[in-house]
Amino acid sequence: MKGIESLKKEFKVRKEVLSSIVLIWFGLLCNGQSNGVPADQSVANIRKELTRLWSNSTNTEDSKSETWRLSEWDLATLAQLEKDTQMLTFVQNKISDNEAQSLNADLGFSAGTNWQYVDQSNVFFPEEMMFYRNRLQTEVRWDILKEGLIANRKKAARILAEKPFRDAQAQEWQRKLEGYSYLKAIQNHFAEQRILVLQSQLRLLNQLEQEVEQLFYYKHITKQKLEEVKARLLACQSHLDVLIGMSEIAGYNKEVQASMSKRLPTIDLEMENLLKLSKSQIPTDSLLSRQWLGHNSWFEEIKLTAYGRYNYFDIESENADRAFLSTGISLNIPLPVNVNKRKQLDRLRIEEGIVQEKIADQNRKRELLASIARFRTMQKEMKVEALTRNLTKEKLRLCSARHSMGAEDFNPLDGLLLICDGFDDDLKQLAFQESLYRAAVDVYGAVGQGNFRNLFREENLVPQNVIREVYVWSESLVKNSPEFIQEYCNYNGHSKLIVSAKDKAMFNELANLRNVQLDVLIGKNDLIDQNVTSFLTNKINGLKTVNGIHLDVEIHVLKRWENGEKSVLSQKYVTMLSDAKKFCDAKGLELSVSIPVHYPMDLLQKIYVLCDRVYLMAYEHPDPDYVVRKCAEELNIDRNKTVLALRTEDFNSRAEMEQFADQLVQRLELNYIVYHDLESLIELDRGTMNYR
Repeated sequence: MKGIESLKKEFKVRKEVLSSIVLIWFGLLCNGQSNGVPADQSVANIRKELTRLWSNSTNTEDSKSETWRLSEWDLATLAQLEKDTQMLTFVQNKISDNEAQSLNADLGFSAGTNWQYVDQSNVFFPEEMMFYRNRLQTEVRWDILKEGLIANRKKAARILAEKPFRDAQAQEWQRKLEGYSYLKAIQNHFAEQRILVLQSQLRLLNQLEQEVEQLFYYKHITKQKLEEVKARLLACQSHLDVLIGMSEIAGYNKEVQASMSKRLPTIDLEMENLLKLSKSQIPTDSLLSRQWLGHNSWFEEIKLTAYGRYNYFDIESENADRAFLSTGISLNIPLPVNVNKRKQLDRLRIEEGIVQEKIADQNRKRELLASIARFRTMQKEMKVEALTRNLTKEKLRLCSARHSMGAEDFNPLDGLLLICDGFDDDLKQLAFQESLYRAAVDVYGAVGQGNFRNLFREENLVPQNVIREVYVWSESLVKNSPEFIQEYCNYNGHSKLIVSAKDKAMFNELANLRNVQLDVLIGKNDLIDQNVTSFLTNKINGLKTVNGIHLDVEIHVLKRWENGEKSVLSQKYVTMLSDAKKFCDAKGLELSVSIPVHYPMDLLQKIYVLCDRVYLMAYEHPDPDYVVRKCAEELNIDRNKTVLALRTEDFNSRAEMEQFADQLVQRLELNYIVYHDLESLIELDRGTMNYR
């Protein structure tokens, strides 16, 4: 009971404290002013500043730094190898080559001189059977077997035969040393990338903290929100300080640092090449046997030596010859004891060498498998993080849409914190990518051969859906605002708009928006009879941000087509495309056309040569088999240039159209789909919403 009473008292005290806090908060809200400015006006100014900060941040948030293509770089572009690592293989091979040449040139000749002085006269030397006071001997000796003609050449052959082992070992060391250099370069590169992201995040948080702190003092946000911003700022600054400190200690390579703003591409294993290059490179058993055989054979101890000697003796007798030549030959043959044991020893040494090489090869394979496993793990983590980043992007898109459409529930502070979340996602992505590249260097070293580009290829983290484009006729520009068109296309994944430029002002309003790629849509069937260059010049004059020209010139609907003038119209059409191509090349624009699925082969081939992309209008027949059959000729000419065009009128719902598109994409292996047209798509979606 006593415990219950104490709890009641504690609860009463806490309730009184909470009531006091609420009263203080309410009083501040009612009476708060700053420098004579009413609180509501100050808060409105702060909100305006946060909105301005949001607008500036979103204008740069999507602008990514340039990324290398795998064909444009190699790891060596980031790393400056030490000269010792470059010279290692060369020096070792040079040593073995010189040693072998020296042995081949050595015939086993040797020369020597011996002089002897005796301080007494009449001393008898039994070896020479004479008396002498001085003796001088000079000889030339030829060791025929032990060194000379046979043994030295066997040693030279053995050294040259061992070259594959030395090459493999030198290459292994070379790859390891390269790997150390590459890892240092990768560490520096990703440190620089993190620093760039952190600096952008820090600038935003510093500006954000000032405004958030004022909002807290005006009691328009909780202390929890303020502490969240401060914690983000502290973490960002600390992370940045650590990276800069580590970079200064490690020492940037200033020559390559200028290119570090470019990001490394995401990579995947090129398994076919990897399996080819990872096959065992050790010599065969027979070669190993020849390598080890005879190292301790008894017959290698046989010595056959010939010599020629000049002798001069200072002897007492005047009648004796004091100088003379002598020659001789000697043969030494060791007596082989336990021959079988020696042979067994040789065989064991051979087996030992073979087993050692096989064990080393198995270790290399295990190291390679472990490296591949680490690579795949990091790859999986990167893909998961990429999906998280896409979720943040979608939240940002929704926030941006609320802002652009003037929604009352738009909160710039929440939007700015979402941008900070995007920075955090980028940092995580960079960390995983660095781990991926470290694992890639391990794979590169474990394989032991092959160029980096042969072992890896570029990969999209998240498999990209087929690219969906849309025609936008002038009716859509009149009925819908540019902001709505942008948000609608972003939401539905339409990355390119083929837009009518009938009203240039409306076109330019759309061109002023971010992340919109525009082609000028020209639907004029009589263009084949006009000056194309002059027409296109006038058409794009005054337009902003034009990516390409799209000609929707349908000669098959002209009466002359059915009246026997197909060849004439086809020739005029090709001439029009030729002139348009010259115009687009001069302006740096793409050229694309919309055509039906029944043009003759000779005309199709000319169209595909002149155009960057060809849009096939697969209208009126929502039958997959029919479309596959009718598009076969165009796809055989150039599948990568082909875009399939679908019409909304041929379907009862958006879901039906999308299912039809997905089915055709899989069967035809296409990368692009275009919808006709934007206004029809909007109406199709409205019908679905009304149905709901």
